[in-house]
Amino acid sequence: MSTSTNSMPDSTGTANSSKPRARRWPWLLGALAVLIVLFLAVFQWNWLRGPLERYLSESTGRPVTIGYLDVELALAPRIVISDIAIGNADWAGEEPLGILRELMVSVSLPSLFTSEIVLPHVRLTGGEVNLVRDKGGRANWQLRKSDQPSTRTFDIQTLALLDASLSYRDAVQNIAVEARGETRVEGPYQSRVTFNGRWRGNPFDGSADLGDVLSLRETAEPFPLRLALRFGKTSVNAEGQVGNVRNLTQIDAKVSVSGPSLSALYPTLPVALPDTPPYRVTGRLVREGDAYTYTNFSGVIGNTDLAGDARYERKQPRPLLTATLKSRSLDLADLGPLVGLPRREGASAVPAPAAATGKPTPVKATPAKLPTGKVFPDNDFNREKLNVMDADVRLSAATLKIPEQIPLENFSTHLKLNNGVLVLDPLNFGFAGGNLVSTITLDARTNPIAAKVSIDLRRVR
Repeated sequence: MSTSTNSMPDSTGTANSSKPRARRWPWLLGALAVLIVLFLAVFQWNWLRGPLERYLSESTGRPVTIGYLDVELALAPRIVISDIAIGNADWAGEEPLGILRELMVSVSLPSLFTSEIVLPHVRLTGGEVNLVRDKGGRANWQLRKSDQPSTRTFDIQTLALLDASLSYRDAVQNIAVEARGETRVEGPYQSRVTFNGRWRGNPFDGSADLGDVLSLRETAEPFPLRLALRFGKTSVNAEGQVGNVRNLTQIDAKVSVSGPSLSALYPTLPVALPDTPPYRVTGRLVREGDAYTYTNFSGVIGNTDLAGDARYERKQPRPLLTATLKSRSLDLADLGPLVGLPRREGASAVPAPAAATGKPTPVKATPAKLPTGKVFPDNDFNREKLNVMDADVRLSAATLKIPEQIPLENFSTHLKLNNGVLVLDPLNFGFAGGNLVSTITLDARTNPIAAKVSIDLRRVR
């Protein structure tokens, strides 16, 4: 008789053998955590300084040196690099492209797994940057290009500049700028940038007071700005707030401008204004997107007081200037270039610069003389300016200062400029108890300019 034996699994033994494994996992995790802590305790990030130098030098094609490297671990780790220097191009001079006493960058960890790396805060301390572009178009900031350019971009959200300087020389645009930032405390202004140089051959200098941190976020709160700028004989003073500094699409500031002639603003500003005597105006400048408004402004042009509102829109095919201007007492010679009068002789004194809150100061000037027998003398118009923009301007004056003994009493006009055609309709003067009404058309689409004038006397006594 045979006997068979059935092999049955010992469930009790299996369960008992799995318990030691389960007990080992917490110990393994704990040991790993301890090792990580010990590693971080003894690890020196500065050990990576050499490999980082070699990587940056190879990728940029310029010698890069780093004095010290450190990383502060947090939800947004902070990378601190001290005494960093980047060599210049061989043709750009002996000065380095940049030297920085310290660079601090914080990084958003989740963004490392996206195509856009977010840098919540970047701080530059004790820096010197020298940017050069020669007549051939070579720029020393154009570093070596990779065979496979990276598709990743950087989003810098806030930027702080502490005691940094910048030199920019551009032979193509004929621009030279020297700027330096310094830390200071004056109310909301924590830093100041002073600058000077030449813009397309014209000298300029000035200063800008800013907050301690420049916010670059698209939806950021506005930051305070105080600006003093001298460009040739033109002075600009502004104080207010600026938002979206990347594109400067938000500006709200009190702005005062003075200079020898409104025409001197062109082409620095793409606003084609007529030749005038020395002027000074103060008002509120607001920018929203592509529209600029200059509201509640008041000032003087020569011996004429002026007040009103203006709006400038960048649009296609040409920008548009609209304005409503009023004067209590208008000296016709001051605004005569609007209708072809020559500029007032002897009006060379520029009003003294003042703060943006200052009051306009009248400018003394010698009255211009009109050619004998003519209310409006022959005078060339600038065809380029008549074609650079469109305009819709209304101007009125309660009383007139007439350089000659002509019985004109008051003045109003509606100026329209569209596609190079300037129309003053009407050009109305109070005259002998009635009105001297004219329509003037200048067509700058042709060379020479085609002109058409009609004059009508109404209710003249």
